[in-house]
Amino acid sequence: MKYAIVSIVFILAALLLMFACGEGDGVNFDPSTGALTGQATLPLLPLSLPVFPTEVNLDGLTDSFMDFVGDYDPFGLVSSGDVDEALSQVEKKLEQASLQILQPGVLSISIDNVITDAIRDNVKVTGVKVNFKFTNKTDVWVDVPVEFQLFLGDGDKAKQWDPSVMIPFVDDRVNPDGTFIVKPGETVEMSTDNIQQLVDALNNSDSIGVGYKAKYRMADVANGARIDKVVSHFGLCVVALILGIGDTSSCPSIEELLNWHLSFDKFELVINAESDIDIPDIPMCSEFADNFGLDDLKQACED
Repeated sequence: MKYAIVSIVFILAALLLMFACGEGDGVNFDPSTGALTGQATLPLLPLSLPVFPTEVNLDGLTDSFMDFVGDYDPFGLVSSGDVDEALSQVEKKLEQASLQILQPGVLSISIDNVITDAIRDNVKVTGVKVNFKFTNKTDVWVDVPVEFQLFLGDGDKAKQWDPSVMIPFVDDRVNPDGTFIVKPGETVEMSTDNIQQLVDALNNSDSIGVGYKAKYRMADVANGARIDKVVSHFGLCVVALILGIGDTSSCPSIEELLNWHLSFDKFELVINAESDIDIPDIPMCSEFADNFGLDDLKQACED
């Protein structure tokens, strides 16, 4: 019987190692307790998944747009207040387009499904770390630094951007509130120490969710914003909104915005548990978009 038990343990260990894909992944057997413990790296989302802004901030650009609008206002009738109102409308249009391409709630549904497939009732999680890597690809159209903040844990709290589920990356660039800035064209890769709230959520919560804030800092020249590009791409749209001519064809369309995004290049959990963990297959980016009926996102995946 002893040899049979040992054989079963080695078979389980071999199965886990087949799925292991991260440094340190594997399984251990404690003969004194009979416990099977292991570490597994669980990818949460497709590689190179495009992510779009949750907020577009044009504060500080009034004077730059006033200079542009002046060419269409020979009598000086347009005020800075008119420009501010138009910029506010542009912000809203961009944020609405972002939600149309990819709603953050879709990410939560996908991640919850992945975790449910991997962590079943007989799995007790003892430790969780997060590995994260993404690229600011806004430089392909209008160079804009992005202020980012990630939330992961209990589904309701993540959806509400609750500070208790903010992911505290261990990096000098990260502020105490978990925010950090990624410059145009820059790739960042970060990790965390063990996150107890995430351990508790994986063991006890009815659902796991993700939330993120991606604030496009359009006037942040110190971090790489190109105000000349912002004005040249949005100037005619601002003029049309100020004049109220009803023709907003000069405003950027969703098709133009598809490449103006971040890219999740790595988003994974490193999980320690008191049993083996099955690692489900993660779909490709375009397959992910197909699964949720997101045609615009699929185009962004393929471009």
